[in-house]
Amino acid sequence: MSESEKSLADLTAQKQLSEGEVTKFKGEVTTLNAKVTDLTTQLATKDSELGVKTTELQAKDEKITALEKKAEDATLNPPAVTDDSKAQMAELETLKTKLETELAGAQSKIKSLEEKALEKKKSQDLKTLTGRILAVNQAWNFVVLNIGNRNGIESNSEFLVRRGTTLIGKVRITTVEPANSIADIVPGSLKQGLSIQPGDDVIFQTERN
Repeated sequence: MSESEKSLADLTAQKQLSEGEVTKFKGEVTTLNAKVTDLTTQLATKDSELGVKTTELQAKDEKITALEKKAEDATLNPPAVTDDSKAQMAELETLKTKLETELAGAQSKIKSLEEKALEKKKSQDLKTLTGRILAVNQAWNFVVLNIGNRNGIESNSEFLVRRGTTLIGKVRITTVEPANSIADIVPGSLKQGLSIQPGDDVIFQTERN
């Protein structure tokens, strides 16, 4: 190959290489332009969102300022108390006092009813209460029972003493303990020829002579 042909071939190769680089560069430029366009769109969206947030923040600041001013005005210039409002306040106080009195009365009535109900239950429990003689002191004329204030026993309560179906006599409670009680044998209540013995049953006497 002659020198001129070689030079021409070199120039042709260089030209083809340059055209390839130019095409590649154009592609890169197109890609960069697309990225720039996308970033521009995103930036515009963010600017729009920022504008909305700024507007909302300003509105809240204005509302807070207005509320603070309203509170300040209320402090500096409290509403005047009119005769009507005074009358309403007095009426409300009277109504409040009346309701409190009625409530106290209702509570007292409820307490009284509860106490009566408790006494009634206690009386009913006593009517069905039975116990047993634990010990007898003939010298001092008293007995010990196996029932006490846990069973609702009170001083001066009277019990009939029974052995089987036979009534022996009566006892009257004098001292009450949680689980036991002491009772005097009622004078003249013993059946002739009988005496109270340990193991005898006692039942509450509903009516006293």
